[in-house]
Amino acid sequence: HLGSGVANADTLQETFELQVDVEDMLVDEINRLTIGRDDGAGNLYYTAHLTASLPVEDLASLDRGIIISRSYYYPDDDRSEAALVEAEQGDILMGRLTIVVPSTRRYVIINDPLPAGLELIDQNLETSPQESIPDDYDYDDIRENGWGWWYFDHSELRDEKVVVSADYLPAGTYVYTYLVRASTPGQYHVIPPTAQEFYFPEVYGRGEGSIFTVAP
Repeated sequence: HLGSGVANADTLQETFELQVDVEDMLVDEINRLTIGRDDGAGNLYYTAHLTASLPVEDLASLDRGIIISRSYYYPDDDRSEAALVEAEQGDILMGRLTIVVPSTRRYVIINDPLPAGLELIDQNLETSPQESIPDDYDYDDIRENGWGWWYFDHSELRDEKVVVSADYLPAGTYVYTYLVRASTPGQYHVIPPTAQEFYFPEVYGRGEGSIFTVAP
């Protein structure tokens, strides 16, 4: 028995909190939450939420209408096809976001947090949002600049993350790229990228969490 409280007109605005330490929970068994009431008039309504904090590298990708992933590559040599989990201090890397929308989406916002050891290179890239598909566009452009970036109406290169958005995103696969510099040696947790519809946030996607190392 964790505790009890009284729900009536006088206590309507009060909050009654119960807490259970993880070490006191059952292992390899179902932990059940049971809420009961004594005799009395009226109905008892309640809502239960579970919030769990996991190591970021244990976060798996999640597809609720949008699929998103992010990888880092060397942009200009033969190593560019191999996704990186480690780089040397001073290396220039390409961050590549891949977004898949099986159905047309509207007002999509994408957040891509950076590992603390990487910094964005503020550049006036051709990947800046455009109004139409470029006239001259080939495979090298796709690899270096991404595909479908002209659908993104707004982009922000912040200190801690990249934010891009699209008012209208037809069904398809999109690639958005940017450049970063490996600036500070260390081992860093990489928060997954996320994508969601602004007005319908239940339409959501999340990439995988990971670890990235910057070697001195």
